[in-house]
Amino acid sequence: MDWLQTKPKNICLSIVVVLQLIICWELRVFNEYSWAATSTQEVVKCSSLDSNRTEPNWTEPIYHPKQISVTYGFLHMAKTGGTDINGQLAMHYERVCGNKGYSYDAHQTNLRYQTSGNTWAGQKMKNAQDIYSKQNPSKNRGKVSSSSMIEIGFEDCDYVALETGHNFWDSTFRNWYRPLELHVPCRSPIDHLMSMCNHHRISFDCSAKSNDEIDAAIQHCDVVVSKRFSSRLTNVTNIHLKCFQTPDKINEYLHYMGKRLQRKSFETTYVHRDTNKKREKGNECIWKDKSYMEKVQNRMLQHKSGYYKFCRDCLDTENDLLS
Repeated sequence: MDWLQTKPKNICLSIVVVLQLIICWELRVFNEYSWAATSTQEVVKCSSLDSNRTEPNWTEPIYHPKQISVTYGFLHMAKTGGTDINGQLAMHYERVCGNKGYSYDAHQTNLRYQTSGNTWAGQKMKNAQDIYSKQNPSKNRGKVSSSSMIEIGFEDCDYVALETGHNFWDSTFRNWYRPLELHVPCRSPIDHLMSMCNHHRISFDCSAKSNDEIDAAIQHCDVVVSKRFSSRLTNVTNIHLKCFQTPDKINEYLHYMGKRLQRKSFETTYVHRDTNKKREKGNECIWKDKSYMEKVQNRMLQHKSGYYKFCRDCLDTENDLLS
């Protein structure tokens, strides 16, 4: 009969133990997944269940396999291969934020372009058939407006690529939470000029002889250099300018950034977007007179933006990313 007398007590004890185990398990799950947990909170320890358990350090970005101490920026100068650079990096790496592509939707953007059979350059850009293009036919997820990007914000971006005015970099990143390493693509001045002329479907005026006439001929093809670059950027607090040569070193640059950004778990092949018609270099008059070509190049080195002078002084120095 002794067992009958002790049974209720044993049953009660078992119930208490089971309840303790349930409570401890719930506390464990809560503490493990709650982002509100801090070092100042009192954590209830549940006997031996938690004796070998280590609390995660919520102050460290454990989601990020690479500890990036800077934000990388890409000053997208027109006709320097920036569309491919932005698109390739967004396709293969995380936290790339660019008006020519974001990491989070790069695959679907690429897929729509690939299956459409159209190029998004020029008038055919309207065929993107995404939410952005339906709201604004001149934009799409492969060409995001700067205003939309600013509204989204850049706090979770490791790499920011923008076709925007140079004042943006100053106003946005002067007091950023980490330094901005701003990468400037540098193309041979004359080749760059001819590419810009081709983009606007005009021919450079080789009849221009005086400095003023040559400056006017350059300006006729160039409408963005002064907007996107200013030598003042070299003196902005928290921004450090670097350079690299393009387009012949684009693959080297992509490899360089691949060592610094987090690789995506899902990748597909990037589909090139044409933004220029094919150039007929033989029809470009500037290549036919070397002395005249040098005169035009000297005028470009005195460009009011300081872009070409910056590139000349930066390439093959410690600030050249690929030297």
